[in-house]
Amino acid sequence: MTDEHGLVGISPPVTLTVQEPCVPVFAGLQSVEATESALRLTWNEATATCTDQPLVYNVYRSADPSFMPSWDSLWFCSEPAGH
Repeated sequence: MTDEHGLVGISPPVTLTVQEPCVPVFAGLQSVEATESALRLTWNEATATCTDQPLVYNVYRSADPSFMPSWDSLWFCSEPAGH
């Protein structure tokens, strides 16, 4: 069976909506305090730009100052607030 344009097996048009990623407003790391066995990182809370996505903090680590964050360097991932 063909449609009015002679095309066979064409489904009705589909609408696709692409959302831009919600990037929170984050000032970055405020301080680092070193002890004999640890580093204490502090930062001010980020501000969400989307209400439907929770804020999550990912902490990456590497000895290479030019590293790119990846799953291999992920050290800590916080749970969303309220969970």
